[in-house]
Amino acid sequence: LSRQLGFHASKVAVNATPPTERGDVTIEVQPASWEEEDGKVVTVGQSWLQMSSQLRPKFSYRKNPQIQPVQEIVLSKVDLAKQRKKMRVAVFAQAAYLNMLPELQQCITNVGAAQANTGSTVDVYLSTPLAQQSELPHITEKMKQATPALGVLEVSITQNKGADFGQFLQQMQSAAGREYDAVLKIHTKSQDFIRKPILNLLCGDSDTAQ
Repeated sequence: LSRQLGFHASKVAVNATPPTERGDVTIEVQPASWEEEDGKVVTVGQSWLQMSSQLRPKFSYRKNPQIQPVQEIVLSKVDLAKQRKKMRVAVFAQAAYLNMLPELQQCITNVGAAQANTGSTVDVYLSTPLAQQSELPHITEKMKQATPALGVLEVSITQNKGADFGQFLQQMQSAAGREYDAVLKIHTKSQDFIRKPILNLLCGDSDTAQ
């Protein structure tokens, strides 16, 4: 339903009666909250209208006068940005392959932008097990410049043991004593067809990260 309408729906009941002999179906929608793709306004808008226009020949609302046509159901407008809760967020990134670090950085940048929208910060823990000590200042400075709402930043050369999870466990030891509401773990998976879709789904833009 969300894909068809073009925005995210939550806590919404949709009830449909069995088809009549003419093929008409009555749909009853009990909306609680709708979130458009821009994440700012709760409303039923053009997407509903387009969908109902396409389905109108198969649907009848005359059977039950208490049920409004879909395109006439409009919810109150709400600014979701004001309702977003501040969260303590950390990103744990493992970059064994430094040539893929820009992809991780873009993800971290999007998380930082999402945190900035709520007046929060993001803590970043980056492990670079194959980097040289002389490379760390440059990597650290670039990450500082590219990450909005940056809180704690720790760039370290962890032991290259246990693959990405071995690095993650070492990073968690470094973060001991700090509490977070949400943690994002990402790493430089060598296969493009796995890494790219995962990063896109997790933090492809600031709205996704939010």
